[in-house]
Amino acid sequence: MTGLPMIKPDIVASGNTWVDAGGEPVIDGNIATVSGRPYYHVWMRAFLSLLKERGIAFAKPKRFGRAPALPQCSPNAGTAGR
Repeated sequence: MTGLPMIKPDIVASGNTWVDAGGEPVIDGNIATVSGRPYYHVWMRAFLSLLKERGIAFAKPKRFGRAPALPQCSPNAGTAGR
């Protein structure tokens, strides 16, 4: 595993192996890790690859046309009975 240097003692104490990977993802079984915030895009790419390898499908977002027009209110709407 990898992560920020401050969590290295916790990773080692839990019996895992610390990898100083820089900007590369570390993949171990079903877990993908990166060393920190500047590499979140690298982690996402590795995680999506794991899902794809294991046959877990993810759908592309649907593209919709224009949003439907909102109904027009008359100038006196909501003032009845005042």
